Amino acid sequence: MKDADGVMKISCIHCKRMYTKSKTAARTQLHRHLQSCANYLKAKADKSKDGLLQTQLGFVSSSVDPSACPSLYVGKFDMEKMKESVAHWIMMHEHPFSIVEEKGFNLMQRRGMPEWRGMTRNTAKAYCINVYESEKKKLKSL
Repeated sequence: MKDADGVMKISCIHCKRMYTKSKTAARTQLHRHLQSCANYLKAKADKSKDGLLQTQLGFVSSSVDPSACPSLYVGKFDMEKMKESVAHWIMMHEHPFSIVEEKGFNLMQRRGMPEWRGMTRNTAKAYCINVYESEKKKLKSL
């Protein structure tokens, strides 16, 4: 947000303390603050006490059915299926949506599949929501 002077500010979501956003290091002050923010540290301790740092989705069993994950086949590359597979992978392992924008992830995908086009974290989020909704429908039908 901008203050009255037009200076960009960021705030801690835990204690609402405001920090100036610099052009070169947008979040450095905030990251430093989080190391000593009592509200953040308390929330982090509460979450780790339960053993859950994120909400866990449990629609995929630990023993994966081979029919659920078809074996490799010779055919045309389908980017839509890959995006859906990435969404499943993100949710199975609780990765952040931004992992799809990392250089290493995209390098790995392009080496295995030269047709791979990168995707944004917003696209990953949308696909995860779609996968979640479809799994929810399946569960309701059962």
